[in-house]
Amino acid sequence: MKKLIAGCLIALGAAAIFESCATFEAPKGYIPDDKVVYLREKLEFGPIQYKPISADPYVFPPDETPVNTEKPSFLGIASFDDLLKPDFGADSRLYREVAAHLGYMEAIPAFVQMRGRLDAETIVAPPPLPPDRGDKVKDYTNGAQFAYPGNQGALISVLNDGEYFVDFADKSSFKYFADGSYSRLDPAGQEVFGLDKRDGSVVMTDGDATFTARGDFRRMNSPQGMVEYVTDPEPQYHYSLPGAPAGQQYTYFVNPEKKIFECSVTNAAGIRFDTLPDERSVLITYGDRAVQIDSSYQKELALFDQKAHKSTDILSAYLPEGLRLANLPGPGLSYGVLDPAWPEAYKSAMIGPFRVLYTAKDESLLSKLSADRLTGIVRGDQSVTGLSSADVRTIVIPPDLLSYCRLQASKPGSVLNWYPSGFETKDYIVMWPISVPRYATPMGQDYFFAEEFYEIIAHEYVHLMVGENTGIWSPVPTWLNEGYAVYVESHYSPECKAYWDMTFAVAYNRHSLLDWDEATIHGTGYFPVAEARTQYAQSYALVSALIAKFGTSKLDEYVESFRVKPEDAGKVDLKADYRVKFKKVFGIDFEDALKLLQAGQGS
Repeated sequence: MKKLIAGCLIALGAAAIFESCATFEAPKGYIPDDKVVYLREKLEFGPIQYKPISADPYVFPPDETPVNTEKPSFLGIASFDDLLKPDFGADSRLYREVAAHLGYMEAIPAFVQMRGRLDAETIVAPPPLPPDRGDKVKDYTNGAQFAYPGNQGALISVLNDGEYFVDFADKSSFKYFADGSYSRLDPAGQEVFGLDKRDGSVVMTDGDATFTARGDFRRMNSPQGMVEYVTDPEPQYHYSLPGAPAGQQYTYFVNPEKKIFECSVTNAAGIRFDTLPDERSVLITYGDRAVQIDSSYQKELALFDQKAHKSTDILSAYLPEGLRLANLPGPGLSYGVLDPAWPEAYKSAMIGPFRVLYTAKDESLLSKLSADRLTGIVRGDQSVTGLSSADVRTIVIPPDLLSYCRLQASKPGSVLNWYPSGFETKDYIVMWPISVPRYATPMGQDYFFAEEFYEIIAHEYVHLMVGENTGIWSPVPTWLNEGYAVYVESHYSPECKAYWDMTFAVAYNRHSLLDWDEATIHGTGYFPVAEARTQYAQSYALVSALIAKFGTSKLDEYVESFRVKPEDAGKVDLKADYRVKFKKVFGIDFEDALKLLQAGQGS
């Protein structure tokens, strides 16, 4: 987040050197209370103090249109990549389609009847046809051919090693092999009955169905489809509908009592769709990748262990607002791609290294934004910190304060008591609504577009870099994140540095610094504005002291030490971890580092 402060930054070439063009003096007896937000009142611009607004976060309704339970559209998905778009409506429909269709297929009469018949059938091969011989037809070097008695036009070839073959007039046949195996084939070449001595497999026909068995494996083919039972790697039934596309097959996983606890279908493209009742989710797999959608329709892309049949590292997360958080486990940068689903009908424009989302009412104001200045901000932030960042990032410019507050709200009825001029969340920056005046005079608005807009971006862009280098979901101490952002911002404007130095000095001398554990686990929005300013100030002071003693590369090492796998983010005890990691990276205890602040204040 960003405070209001005088300053002017001028980007000079790729180095992004910044100079100041406005000054002020700290008021006597200054204390860090809510007045500090409006220090520019000492100048001529007259900041506007807006009243608090209560707002609910955006709620994205799922798709609730009826689904075709019997013939769902997902069976026609031709490419796994088609599932990797952020589309909450489509994801919610897919979840409902898969769950409804597989539930329907568990109880479909054809499968239930065929499964029951397969379980009840005693599969034993009929005895082999006898090697009866009629008149000799011809001799072979290794045997002879005879008429086969009782079957007009049938011939039997008997070999010297005991094998014999019967060819019937209707093109059906029978084969008997030297090891005792035999097979009866119909005119189309399909096996009617048989025994394979090599693996003990048996084939038999009963009415309109053909059965196959081998150890625990059993299969039944009939006009109603194919059903089979296997125990390797785990007990399960497979079912294929008659006339279904090649490769489309249903799998029903069963417990030792053969009760179904999970169901899946593989479509013609080889994409498998599972329901996981215990997790109340749908799992979609293809090769070594998996998409999982939970019952609230949240979607993740992960690596997939095909042997263990489970997801492993989360690669991307998809959020309802149209956001894809990608490359989450690293080792490179994670990043967010936003295709907004908010109701304001955002448009998109590329300005320098940023994709700017805006509404029609603000289109004419975009010309006030400089691509070169924004490029300078990015290069300047990268130069000061040494951190890398993804090539293109997103700035959202909401049309009004209500939309701004809704983007920041975390729960219904959230109240924004003070207005930061921008904030970073989920790897995009939300900017102050540029059509909402921050100042009472035209001169103030000119200042906003000429200078303050870029100061805000400079601060928030540091948060993007921290998130992308640690993994967007990795918990990072707030004092580290905000302190680094203020430190970088202070490089752009001496007034900014003087402001925060003054704020920290007063808070320190008044013994009103926040508890460091609290400043670690809580964001600035958690505190009233006076305490939030103190949090910014003490965070900046500590980061500045660490960089002065150890350098930015060591601080970057500390930042990057907080990277964890997305699936482990909820297990992090940040209050304990930040001190342990601090000692490991800097070689001193956190409390010893605080003495650097005391030294800086002359105590």
